[in-house]
Amino acid sequence: MTTTPYVLSGNSGGAILLPIIAVVLAAASAFANAWISVYCPIAGYVSILIVAQLAACTVIPLAYAGKLLKVRSTMLMRISGLTAGVAALYFAWACFIWVMARKDGGDVDLFQLIQAPTVIWDIAQAIAEEGWYSIRGLTPKGAVLWAFWAIEAGVVVWACIKFSTTRIQSTAFCEDCRQWMQSEPVVAIPADQGAIASTIKKHGLAGVQEVAPPSERAARWVNIVGQRCGNCKKSAVFSIQDVKLIKTEKGVKPEASELQPMHWQTEVEAAEIERIQHLLKAADAARFAAISAKPAAP
Repeated sequence: MTTTPYVLSGNSGGAILLPIIAVVLAAASAFANAWISVYCPIAGYVSILIVAQLAACTVIPLAYAGKLLKVRSTMLMRISGLTAGVAALYFAWACFIWVMARKDGGDVDLFQLIQAPTVIWDIAQAIAEEGWYSIRGLTPKGAVLWAFWAIEAGVVVWACIKFSTTRIQSTAFCEDCRQWMQSEPVVAIPADQGAIASTIKKHGLAGVQEVAPPSERAARWVNIVGQRCGNCKKSAVFSIQDVKLIKTEKGVKPEASELQPMHWQTEVEAAEIERIQHLLKAADAARFAAISAKPAAP
């Protein structure tokens, strides 16, 4: 069975607003980040967490904003992510210097400081010469501190570019109705022996001729994940996941891998999914009948 991969159309939607949103989110995230950096008693020990906060608080709302604005261009979202990441770094430095000055009793106007990049650069160089935190008696400074800052900056920019597209890539869009599709109930096929997964990978949904009765002890499933336009009900996509239960130190957790990425759902695939649902219902009914037929214990 041939399937057509789903790809975003590349339309811009309301992307014209993204640069403004990116800068606003970067400023808000940087402001919070500065206070955490300066007043956290173990700032040097948890620097990576503070950097992660700066990136996450910038890019997660940006990704949702892109979906709200119906942006279907990954390129525009990544450009917005780059804008947000660079702006977050710049605002983070300005706010950091401002909070440090306030802590030491200084009187600095934050808005004037933001408009003075050369002043920010000079102060950053001064901080690098002396260092500003210590870890077990050691104070990073000079080239070492600059290296740490370069890594942190790279992490922020990379994360903002990488994760800016997460919301629009996980949901399909109906171009006719101009709205995002809605998730449908997942069709879960028990596949303990792995035959179902390999058959679907080779032959598609048509390869599923029978299914095992549902079991609470099943350690493996194949999930058919569908989305459909809530308006026209015609535009639909589906993807197929191989789900296994993996034992970890904290217990058992499901781990999903992609058997087939998002594809357009044709009438043929819709009929195949409906047929598989009937197979599952029949298997469930057979299991229930078998359980009911067992003689009661004396």
